[in-house]
Amino acid sequence: MSEYSTSSAAIEAVPTNQEMLANLIAAEFGAPAALVCSRELGLARQMLANTDDVLDLRRLLGSVTMTLPTIRASSLEAARSSLALAGTLPIQLRRELDAGLANAQRHLAQVERKGTTKLAVRALEGSGYTVRLAETGSTSAIEARRGHSVLLIAVAGGGAMQMDWAGHSGSDCEVAMEGVREAFAAEGLQITVRRRDHHGSAGGGSLITRAARAGNGDLVTGVLAAEGAANSTTTTQAPSRARLVQEA
Repeated sequence: MSEYSTSSAAIEAVPTNQEMLANLIAAEFGAPAALVCSRELGLARQMLANTDDVLDLRRLLGSVTMTLPTIRASSLEAARSSLALAGTLPIQLRRELDAGLANAQRHLAQVERKGTTKLAVRALEGSGYTVRLAETGSTSAIEARRGHSVLLIAVAGGGAMQMDWAGHSGSDCEVAMEGVREAFAAEGLQITVRRRDHHGSAGGGSLITRAARAGNGDLVTGVLAAEGAANSTTTTQAPSRARLVQEA
């Protein structure tokens, strides 16, 4: 009997291909834009919650709104204009500013998810994997197969990843993971493993198990179903509830 050291991992992915991200942001927000990340907007919201310094907030929000074109005509921009005239920060204005930042943060997090997914698929295909991809508005599911190896990836807003391997024995999983890491880096996607679990099962860990159960054997459909996305649109090529974006 083989000794399996197959593992699953929680991954933080940071796209370094800034040109591609800027293009995705431009498409999402309607015009060319300087690069800003959802994490920056999260920090802006933290500052908003913890300061009453109107001048600091004006500088911060002036920078944020100038980088996101469609926000200039949004409720966030209206609130920023009110802030320009305020000597203090009323509770209602603080709420309006936070709501506007939260909305922009959600949009940017999904742009980052799309960018991370695009780079990951490109890297995997370039490494000889057969790739299937399905998406909803909040989650991407990537299934990559090469020989006996199966890699399942769930990508959430902001580019956070869950990875799960199946089909490896011994230390093969670690070798395959290092190859994927290098392929991702070559495409402009830096990943950092935040948590790794060696599940020791040839059939995969919790992500693959849940996906196989929820998708009746279809892993990408199962990821979306398990994430509460069972109502995604079916394509004519894919006998599943997921919208199959790419299959190679």
